[in-house]
Amino acid sequence: MSGEAQEWWQALVSNDEATVCEAVNTAFSDNPAAGCAVGMDGSVLSVVMRQQDLDSLPTQTAGLTPNGRPTLKNLTKRDRLLWWLTTMGSNLVATFKEGFATAPGVTAIDLAVLTRLPNTQRLGFVAYGRWTRQAVESTPWRTAEDALRFLDIGQDVSCSVTATASGNLSNTIKPLDTTRVPGLQDLLDHAQDEPDAGEPSLADLDISLGANNPPDGATSVVNPYGIRSFESVCPV
Repeated sequence: MSGEAQEWWQALVSNDEATVCEAVNTAFSDNPAAGCAVGMDGSVLSVVMRQQDLDSLPTQTAGLTPNGRPTLKNLTKRDRLLWWLTTMGSNLVATFKEGFATAPGVTAIDLAVLTRLPNTQRLGFVAYGRWTRQAVESTPWRTAEDALRFLDIGQDVSCSVTATASGNLSNTIKPLDTTRVPGLQDLLDHAQDEPDAGEPSLADLDISLGANNPPDGATSVVNPYGIRSFESVCPV
């Protein structure tokens, strides 16, 4: 067993493609923005990340009336877009950090971000670039605003959310040109966006428990929520 573990570790640190992709994808599997390692080029890992859709964000936020009473206020298009962009930056940083932590031989990550575009409801790439281990590990990540540093520390970064001449964010998300990066269009053509089944709710569990009727001749199923005496649980 120790020999197999040593072989696996050597494959990981030497950037064996299959080993690195499997390990990284296992680490990514519980992330809110699904990431998928799709290949290696030397010590550079290629990753595709599925960012939450802009339409999935609320259109209102908590606020106060002029009298100081709690209320809900409508978000402007730009405020909502900034929220989405900051969320994407946070997901990118988390993906970088987890990828580098899982695969110690990887020196850089080429990452492309997919999302469903608000105007067409079709999948499209909205950000891509290359981020090195040195740049990510030497950048401070302390506040929510720091997530936007991904735009500055990467190489050949493109993002569909841009700043206008006055410094304001654009209020639309447009798909990026996929012809600039080899393989992007092919990835987009074969992308399958499957809905997340999510975790079962307590109501779902109750229904499942109620549906487990005992076979003929068997005793009824004990109510898992019922009060039971100590003697029935731990008989003397």
